[in-house]
Amino acid sequence: PVSGKALTVTSVAAGAAHTVVATSRGTVYSFGDGKLGKLGVSVIPPTGKDDGGKSSKRKRDKACTPIPIRFPPGGNAGHYEVVAGDDFTFAVLYASSEKDVVKNVYSWGAGGEGQHALNNHLHLRTPRENEHLMTL
Repeated sequence: PVSGKALTVTSVAAGAAHTVVATSRGTVYSFGDGKLGKLGVSVIPPTGKDDGGKSSKRKRDKACTPIPIRFPPGGNAGHYEVVAGDDFTFAVLYASSEKDVVKNVYSWGAGGEGQHALNNHLHLRTPRENEHLMTL
């Protein structure tokens, strides 16, 4: 359960040190190492005690509990499938659970090698629409 609500996980992807899950409620969560924006959030909330209770100091850029990802307007309703590379993530938004009509494609994380196919080499800390992939 996440936040006390039972969720059904419909898609899971793992990078080198981060994990992303999509749920049946159309929510996408991430956790793990957040360097280079691979968790899809601009600020990682404090995770509390993460060293066996010896200290309340949190590890920077790490999320030990699932964080909900917020998508650009129009990107929060639907069914997601997630895929991940070592340091980046893609989420495909489908119009229905049948996954027959793609509404949008989003990407975030490391982009130094052009991983996002956005005609640049930028790291993206939050999801960005990938209009280039929608026109293939």
